[in-house]
Amino acid sequence: MPNIYSYFGIIFKFYSNDHEPLHVHAICGEYETIFDIVFSQGKFSELKRRKKRGKDHLPPAKMELAEKFVEEYALRISEKWYQFFVLKADVSCETINKKVK
Repeated sequence: MPNIYSYFGIIFKFYSNDHEPLHVHAICGEYETIFDIVFSQGKFSELKRRKKRGKDHLPPAKMELAEKFVEEYALRISEKWYQFFVLKADVSCETINKKVK
């Protein structure tokens, strides 16, 4: 269950037994939201969020931070997804200290 990013108190991770569609879990304390990342013609096109069973969504301020982050880092997240789930390679956690716009 690798953590792939840390961003202003939010941990983004994959679960080792995860499945398609391409998605990332955003966790902050006891809160968790899943973001499905949709690409069209090789470019990021849409972000869908869904609730993790048994968990509450991220609080509004953290949700906004997380959505902006995933939109900005969608391609990098998809590269880490490919590395971990397809190539079966380790992925490292990066701490991002600069807010995305």
